[in-house]
Amino acid sequence: MYSTWFMVGFNLLNQTDREKILSPLKEKDVGVLCMFVVRYTLATSERLMTVLSRLVETGQLAVEELDSENPLAFLNEKDISSLADAAYRFCRDEPGIDTVLCGTGNVDHLKENYRSLGGSELDVGTREKIKQLFRNVDSVSGDRI
Repeated sequence: MYSTWFMVGFNLLNQTDREKILSPLKEKDVGVLCMFVVRYTLATSERLMTVLSRLVETGQLAVEELDSENPLAFLNEKDISSLADAAYRFCRDEPGIDTVLCGTGNVDHLKENYRSLGGSELDVGTREKIKQLFRNVDSVSGDRI
């Protein structure tokens, strides 16, 4: 396999490392461990709404592209069980990511994470919508902006 590995922060809200880091590492045959897939920001819909509001205020997210009542409603229309489920599946299938890290002290969360990481791919339309919506976001590390 790989002799060198890097841990890279990447999630559906901050995909800036796609071109800056993931592509060059893939070209150099370096393994990538993905961290910050689901952290504070993506743990609950309330926290997400707060972050999305800040992203709109700072111009990183186009308000006209969002449903103000339920900005990620399009996720509910698919076979996605939760925001965390979408986040894990989105990162798992990102070219250049070899391993998605997840940690928890909660057995139920561990089971949910396992199901997500072993689940089906997000459909192309959902994946592209996520990429389009958050294309300008570069300030979300996983905990806060």
